[in-house]
Amino acid sequence: AACGQHALNNLAGRPQFLPADMVEASRQVIREVGGPMSAHRRGHGWYSFSVLAQVLQNCVPTEMRLLDGPAHVSAWDALVARDDVLGALVNIDNAHWTCICKESGSVFYVED
Repeated sequence: AACGQHALNNLAGRPQFLPADMVEASRQVIREVGGPMSAHRRGHGWYSFSVLAQVLQNCVPTEMRLLDGPAHVSAWDALVARDDVLGALVNIDNAHWTCICKESGSVFYVED
């Protein structure tokens, strides 16, 4: 499954993030915030928002970052117009990650 990893890679437009990157970021988040690993990483490839953000922070140089908040349809025109926005990660029922990617002024829902 690895939906969190796939969603990040789909936003990046390439297979940039590996399973080892996801595991390391999970460990970092647990060291920083505590709690059980299951709160941040589940066996089928789901990762918490904190882990996905940490994966991006670990990139050198940092190319992307996550902004936390709901993505309302009314905001899409403004987001599509911004060159610094690649798209949106979509969390479905706190059980699955997918994304909406921008390409050439259009947006695409990408389910992996």
